[in-house]
Amino acid sequence: MESLSDLNLEFCKEVEKLPKEFGDMKRLNMLNIVCTGIRHLPYNIFQLKGLCITGSRTLLESCGFTNIISRSGVCYVQLL
Repeated sequence: MESLSDLNLEFCKEVEKLPKEFGDMKRLNMLNIVCTGIRHLPYNIFQLKGLCITGSRTLLESCGFTNIISRSGVCYVQLL
């Protein structure tokens, strides 16, 4: 899984959490968690530079993101 660059979990309502090892996935560029059961992200995911996370504004704010960008009703954050 260390070469995984994009992960689209959109509408995977059964997915409720991500393993803490996600923070070690240095090549992960895109993570779509729209309409999933995820309520919290692993803390170390904040260390991934260049990662774009797409999700609901409520979810992204509850995970501690303040740099939320909204376009056409879709919210996302870009970790720099």
